[in-house]
Amino acid sequence: MRAACATRTLLSDSITAATCNRPVRPLSISGAGKTPTSTKSSTAWPARPPTIRNCSNTFAKPWKSGCASCLPFHCSSGTTEFPTTKPTGRTGPPRKRPISTAPTGRALGCWFSSNSNLCNKLQTSPLTKNFYIVLTLPRTILNCGEAIVIIAVLLFGTLLGCAENHSVAARIADRTIAIDQVERVWDRLPQEQKQSKRDVLETLINRELLFIEAKNRNLDESAQVLSSLERVRQQQSVERLIEREVKSHVTVSDAEIRTYYENSDLRTKREVRGRHLMVKTAAEAQTLYQALLDGENFAELARRFSLDQQTADKGGDLGYWDESLMAGPVSKALFSMQLGELSEPFQGREGYVHIVRVEDERPLPYESLKKRIKDRLYADRLAVRTAEFRTNIRKQFNLQLVESTWLQLVKLGKTASHGIPEFDGDEHSTKQLILYEGGQVTLGQYLQWLVATPSQRRPVTVDTASIARYARRTVVDSVLLPLAAQQAGLADDDEMKRYLEKRRTVLMIEDLRRLEADAPIVNEAAMRTYYEEHLSWFTDPDLLIYEAILLHHEADALDVAEKVRQGADMWTLAQGYPRFHDAWFHYNIYHIHREEDEQHAHSPHTMSAVLAAVRKTPVGKVGGPFLVHFQPREKIWPGYIVFRTLEQRPARLLPFAHPEVQQTVKKMVRSANGQRIEERFETFLSQLREKYAEQIEIYPENLTSESTL
Repeated sequence: MRAACATRTLLSDSITAATCNRPVRPLSISGAGKTPTSTKSSTAWPARPPTIRNCSNTFAKPWKSGCASCLPFHCSSGTTEFPTTKPTGRTGPPRKRPISTAPTGRALGCWFSSNSNLCNKLQTSPLTKNFYIVLTLPRTILNCGEAIVIIAVLLFGTLLGCAENHSVAARIADRTIAIDQVERVWDRLPQEQKQSKRDVLETLINRELLFIEAKNRNLDESAQVLSSLERVRQQQSVERLIEREVKSHVTVSDAEIRTYYENSDLRTKREVRGRHLMVKTAAEAQTLYQALLDGENFAELARRFSLDQQTADKGGDLGYWDESLMAGPVSKALFSMQLGELSEPFQGREGYVHIVRVEDERPLPYESLKKRIKDRLYADRLAVRTAEFRTNIRKQFNLQLVESTWLQLVKLGKTASHGIPEFDGDEHSTKQLILYEGGQVTLGQYLQWLVATPSQRRPVTVDTASIARYARRTVVDSVLLPLAAQQAGLADDDEMKRYLEKRRTVLMIEDLRRLEADAPIVNEAAMRTYYEEHLSWFTDPDLLIYEAILLHHEADALDVAEKVRQGADMWTLAQGYPRFHDAWFHYNIYHIHREEDEQHAHSPHTMSAVLAAVRKTPVGKVGGPFLVHFQPREKIWPGYIVFRTLEQRPARLLPFAHPEVQQTVKKMVRSANGQRIEERFETFLSQLREKYAEQIEIYPENLTSESTL
């Protein structure tokens, strides 16, 4: 009984693994411009609100080409250089971005975003349902106080507080942390983040303290946790339904992979190994090109003169490039040349001048393509199967759209702001918009969906097809799939109960952190103060709203103009005409403001005359037809525009209660106060250490060597 005779050690000192005491220098947020520099306030921001972006990196890569929100993993101060030879075939000088003096977090060695989301993407193993970290890190980073939540998720698939063997690392009240639990977390950490297993243990102890405190506060029954748990139940039950009804039926055989390969152009693709030299000016490139023609060694010149730091140290060696994947000026040059051929200097996308030479080439081996082909076939079949399943779900629940409400929604959409129709009172909000077997969706619920949807994904407010696609997709995702999963018994079975019990632990810890660290700082008073200090950010400029139709023929345009003048509805008339060149939606609502009008005042573009006429036309009056020309491709598309002004809206301040104002202000207040939030959380952890000091014990003989623990 090693645990019984162990020397009892109280851990009342401050946390080591889950907190960091090194200072953090704030980074520029994507789209924000420069980091605040004002000496008056540490929360000063640029003149325009920064764009808060979520990383969309794929899981299997430590970085993604073109993702401005992410940086490669780095655990020290200084600068990080992106690879210059990317999968797109792009080469260029190293892009340097400032990195804060970021804490390694010792056991975790990770950075965390300023919002409540975890900075690292967490991917689930389909077999074990255990989470592991993939290194895709946002640029907005803070201290490592959220390490506790990371650990909670890392251990999501394990039985915490229930040591199955007798090798106990620590006890906290009536809960235990086993050696193998520490090992499981340790094994899932990337090599760069491994500092000390003792630090992992310290983080696990803090995680247990947070759980105990949350349990003592009855947070397992809090409204926040229960609401989040219900969302988790719906999401997980739908995932299980999709897995059972869709994914399990999608297969790709080796014979199908071989057939695809034989019938595709992949058989003719090559791998080419090239050598590359990049300089700043054409004159430099010409000098080096002549030296290469005179017999100078390419590798030596690349080491001495090339600005492509990723390849310069290797003598300009690009390695083997896959013809089926690469794109860009350098790859285009490589794959157009013969073995041993030297290119003349050519300019790349960023103005630098390149010289390349083909060193070797070979056919793409089938085995290297096999997984890629399988993934492509699987994705195509999964998309087809998913679409069929969703269609069957709509039929199963007899999904119907209420036409009269849709037409009213289009009418309201003519003066929509930010893609959200505006109306007052309950008269509209309670109207039925969608009917399905066993329920309905009202106009008010539809508007709630719109508010929760990013503006770029909202439907065109006057396009019934766009609205219908959005509504059907959303009602299937939010209502019908959860109902189908529930009817299939996937929402309340024993597997779901076990899953939810584990998730409840994570949600309790997150809620406790929110109450102790976030809520005292990111509250209504702070948000209102921030809003009032940045009113210009939330002020819509004066707008002139008009509807317009674009037609192919002048006779049709004259006919529409006359009918609208007689009182006909332009949107209704538009339904009788085809899309402009079968490509563009020919009717829409447009907003213009003073700055835009001034911008186009002296433009030679034919639309400037239309905008000038719109400005001069009283509200409710019709203008046109106007002959306009567009050139989306090589051909010029002439057309005729008829417009009618709908509303002259003066500049207006969006109210504090506006949903988009609330979302933006909350993000900005949290971002501006990120370090304060972390400091509060660290202080709270120290208080928990003191509060439960007598209930914490570790067993030093189990920690004597790294090989043992």
